[in-house]
Amino acid sequence: MLFSFDIWRNFPKSNEAMSDASNTDVPRRVYVRRDIIEHRYHISSRTLDTWMARRKIPFIKIGGKLFFEVPKCDASLRRFEVKARE
Repeated sequence: MLFSFDIWRNFPKSNEAMSDASNTDVPRRVYVRRDIIEHRYHISSRTLDTWMARRKIPFIKIGGKLFFEVPKCDASLRRFEVKARE
């Protein structure tokens, strides 16, 4: 299940309705739960716990629930990629 914490969803879409101070576009971030991450990387729940404890994968905690941004997780795990020999 995907979650989106879009702070601008209740605001009008037109720039005229917003003040000049808040006239910036805020990128929409999509967060997923841990079961999606486990399935995506084919790992167990325990492995994900270990990765989080060792700070190998970024996450946020809101109200006791864990959420992950897939692009940030991909980038974080890419540093462990072993390059092929030529």
